[in-house]
Amino acid sequence: MAEYIEREAEIRAIVEAVDSGLATTAEDLAEILGDLPAAEVEPMKYGPPVEFPFIAMVEQSLQGGKMTPQSDQRFNGRYAVVYFNPKKWKIPLIDICGKKRYDREEAEVRMAELNSQEAEEALREEAENG
Repeated sequence: MAEYIEREAEIRAIVEAVDSGLATTAEDLAEILGDLPAAEVEPMKYGPPVEFPFIAMVEQSLQGGKMTPQSDQRFNGRYAVVYFNPKKWKIPLIDICGKKRYDREEAEVRMAELNSQEAEEALREEAENG
């Protein structure tokens, strides 16, 4: 539960950056998140640092700041994995996982895959540079 609360705070920091106008484009968000791993980002510069990947839940679909029609709410309650590789992308990517609402299992599998890939890349880089 504590991990969920921490992740919720991280997501809120991103949303607040967008809502407050600090991040109005993908480039702004990339600048706020920085090109460094979260552990190396200056703490509290734009809010708490975010560690990728993390699991989040899709709450609702918005358009122009208002909820979209019920027919467009198909991802509500589904878990997603948010991940970021600054060497490949400027902004985080989101994989919406599973076919059922409130089923975290597929998101946890995807999270494990991403962590494994990240570890393999780190080992490969260490071998090349070491």
